[in-house]
Amino acid sequence: MPKINAKQQKILSILLRERGISSSAVFQELREAGEAPALVTIKRTLSEMAARGLLKVTGAGPSTSYEISALGRVAVNVNAKAYCVIEPDRRYGLNSFNFELFPSLPADIFSASELKKLTDATAVYSGRTTNSSPTIQVKWYLTCSVENMR
Repeated sequence: MPKINAKQQKILSILLRERGISSSAVFQELREAGEAPALVTIKRTLSEMAARGLLKVTGAGPSTSYEISALGRVAVNVNAKAYCVIEPDRRYGLNSFNFELFPSLPADIFSASELKKLTDATAVYSGRTTNSSPTIQVKWYLTCSVENMR
């Protein structure tokens, strides 16, 4: 997964809500949120994020606009509690399936420690359910899934 810093996180959060906005609009949003970066810093950060594949750029010169890419959607941290508080009809997001999402996922989406945890959990599950009936296996799977989500 691409590493993003706090400033990039804030920019991605803005671009999740707004589609196709200019660098000056991003600058204004950050300024209203209490940030005080220079416009040239925002432009530099947006260019760097686009080069890393986190953003899509359209237009040129003064008509340049930025949109979050599928990779950017995967990399951004979303506050699920704050998102769920918003009335469903007013929530931000896509209104159709994003066909770019799966092909743009990086091969190394899990860290080494996450892969080890997943492998260990799979081994424990397999060991405990080897001689169980299919019904018990499904119940065990559902119980483990709910516990891991907490």
